[in-house]
Amino acid sequence: MFVESTFSSILQRAAKPALDGASIRLGTLVTSVETPEGRSTGRPVVITTSAGETLSFDEVVMTSPLGWLKRHQDVFSPPLPRRLTAAINGISLSQLEKVFITFPRVFWNEDPAADTFPCYSNWLTPGYATETNPQGWPQEIWDLSTFREPNNHPTILFYLYGDCSRHIVNMIHGKSKVEKTRLLDEFFRPYYSRLPGFNPDDTDCKPKAILATEWLKDGLSGFGSYCNFQIGIEEADKDVLAIREGCPDRRLWFCGEHAAPFEECGTVAGAYLSGESIGKKIAAVYGTEVAGPAKDGD
Repeated sequence: MFVESTFSSILQRAAKPALDGASIRLGTLVTSVETPEGRSTGRPVVITTSAGETLSFDEVVMTSPLGWLKRHQDVFSPPLPRRLTAAINGISLSQLEKVFITFPRVFWNEDPAADTFPCYSNWLTPGYATETNPQGWPQEIWDLSTFREPNNHPTILFYLYGDCSRHIVNMIHGKSKVEKTRLLDEFFRPYYSRLPGFNPDDTDCKPKAILATEWLKDGLSGFGSYCNFQIGIEEADKDVLAIREGCPDRRLWFCGEHAAPFEECGTVAGAYLSGESIGKKIAAVYGTEVAGPAKDGD
């Protein structure tokens, strides 16, 4: 399935029990996670925050991104087991970025409802943008005007990865909004200008807004986006299974897109499924039966 709008309604439903009954700390950085040597000791997990608070828990589930785990394994005391550390270090981190370019109207498709324009397009090794893209990095877009109302927009979404994504983020990071827009438009104009219906003198063909992600510069994400199985990796399956297993004897569990079912690694759905799996495992530890998926009307 493809979510045409956003994950907000799904997130609201999934978060409702926590919002109703839990104490949620936003903007709180964890600096230390002290776990017991064994579950039989009866000791809790003690979390220390950057504000100097110490909080005790029966079980702790770490949902931090893989990139954060790679850079902050020293917060765990005692250190994480060797196999888990190897798994976290073994899987690489992708650097995918997105650039949304919105126009006054959909100039490239006279009738978006007719679905005559491909929702996905690719420019392979472009050789006509030597000043901005001398390496010939390929470009790909999703056409967001093909969605159903009210989620259709006169927007094209560029997916960037690898050297190209790093180049774009380094080019715009720290710049003003106006400067970012100018730089991004200069880079992507050689591609959107080749869409059908483009006219350089038509104001409808000039972007009215451009938004780019900058995960490469986000420390809390670990300066990347999500897990990636790089060429040469030998035990990716065992690495994911090790992260999924976590440290139940130390009351410490891990979930996220990097601990998802294999076919869902790197996705929001995978992150959700990994959390659901950990919830069931913790419930089993306490002998609690977990109900199945909710049905219509439940």
